Amino acid sequence: SENSRLLVCGDVLLPKITPNIGYLTGMNPNPLGSYLHTLEKLQKYSLDMVLPGHRNIYADGNRRADELVNHHRQRLREILDVIVQPLTAAQITRIVFSHINSSRSAMQHRFAFQETLAHLIYLEQNGEVVRKKTKEGIYVFSRKPAENKPQERPSLL
Repeated sequence: SENSRLLVCGDVLLPKITPNIGYLTGMNPNPLGSYLHTLEKLQKYSLDMVLPGHRNIYADGNRRADELVNHHRQRLREILDVIVQPLTAAQITRIVFSHINSSRSAMQHRFAFQETLAHLIYLEQNGEVVRKKTKEGIYVFSRKPAENKPQERPSLL
C-alpha cells in the first residue's frame, strides 16, 4: 500500500531466491518483459517492508528489486555470449545451466529450460536475437546480424 510502505507480493520479490520467470505455451507471450515491467512499477514506491509468498518478512524491497533486475540483465548477457552460432533453446539451456544434471533433477532442468525460453523471447522482441526454423522444423536462435553502420546496442531493459 502507498501509505504503509508495506508490500504483500507473493513470489514477485522473494528474499533469497529468484522467482522462476519461465515461458509456458499459451500463457504470457513475454514473461520476462512483464516481470521486469512489474519490478519497474514497484520501484516507484518505498518498499520498506515486504511480505513474500515464501520465507520470512524482510525489509528494503527496493534493494531486492534492484538485485533481481541486475540478475536478469546478467542472465541476458550470459545468453547472448553463448550464442556464437545458431543454437536451440535446449542447447543454450545446457550451456547456461550446466550445473544442473537433467537426469537427477528433471524439475530443475524444466525450470531452467522455461527460463531460457523467457530470456530468448525477451531478447528476440528487443531485437537482440533472431529465431529461425530449420528445414527439419527445429527453431534455432542467432545473434542479430550487425548493421552496416555502427549503432548503439539496445538496452537490455
